Amino acid sequence: MITAATLAWARALGEFGPILVFSGATRLHTEVLPTTVFLELSVGNLEAAVAVSLLMVLTAVAVLVIVRLYGLDPTARRRTQP
Repeated sequence: MITAATLAWARALGEFGPILVFSGATRLHTEVLPTTVFLELSVGNLEAAVAVSLLMVLTAVAVLVIVRLYGLDPTARRRTQP
């Protein structure tokens, strides 16, 4: 669990640079959720940064749960192939 959390954090941190380069960090113009967290932290608005971070985490968890519940059964492919 610790290794997985460390790798996930490192990957997320590595993706932040390209997000800033490609989307920019102009408030209300080219703003995406990761840059929103960055902009809110840079102006000292910790509450908003935490709220947006929690929104991203909850969205990721919801997507994982939906995929887990409604995803294809891996054994279904084996049954249909000869």
